Amino acid sequence: MKKCAILSVYFHQTPVGGSFIFHHPALEFFMKRMEFYNGQYCHIYNRGVDKRIIFDDKNDYQRFLKGMAVFNQINRKATCTLTRNNGYNKNTCRTKLVNIRCYCLMPNHFHILLQQNSDNGISHFFQRLGNGYTKYFNLKHKRTGRLFEGPYKIKQVTNERQLIYLTKYIHCNPLKLINKPHTNWDQINQFLRDYPWSSYADFLNSSGANNIVDPKWLDEEFMDQKSYQEFMK
Repeated sequence: MKKCAILSVYFHQTPVGGSFIFHHPALEFFMKRMEFYNGQYCHIYNRGVDKRIIFDDKNDYQRFLKGMAVFNQINRKATCTLTRNNGYNKNTCRTKLVNIRCYCLMPNHFHILLQQNSDNGISHFFQRLGNGYTKYFNLKHKRTGRLFEGPYKIKQVTNERQLIYLTKYIHCNPLKLINKPHTNWDQINQFLRDYPWSSYADFLNSSGANNIVDPKWLDEEFMDQKSYQEFMK
């Protein structure tokens, strides 16, 4: 694997005509100074303003995941409105802006590990995803104002070991929801597998491919799902 950089980026929002449109001063500034290259890995996360809940129910989680799939297309319009009839098709071939490697959605924040696949893919993807979800959430919950907080934060990881470890960090996030931590690994592993809003189950092939992640990128590091579960301990 060639040299990679994993960046942790927060995004700001600015109101435009009653709707909040995502701007990425951090990302745009960083791109001008360093320039993202295709193939580069990034860890992107954000949480609700004032640490507020951003996923109130399963429909909110599903809407965000749907956006991760549908808006990850080079020719997809950023202003497209998602409906039940224009969801993604698992068999649809398209050129992606980014390759999403793993993710986890939590009640008040999210983590996404991705790899840029096309020029400016990272900024275009998050502009679409952020715009779409904020408009959906504010309309559904009859609210106005910012949904996500800032400012951004950037960290770099320049080796494969750190990249692989980051998948563990992201997939273990749901353990924060347990009031009394489990000490038995089998119980922990089962809890993580059953958590529906992360890509861990996809890594273990215990659920159908959702067309968001393709865990085969780790095949060179882990021969099978058992090896990855051992790594997660």
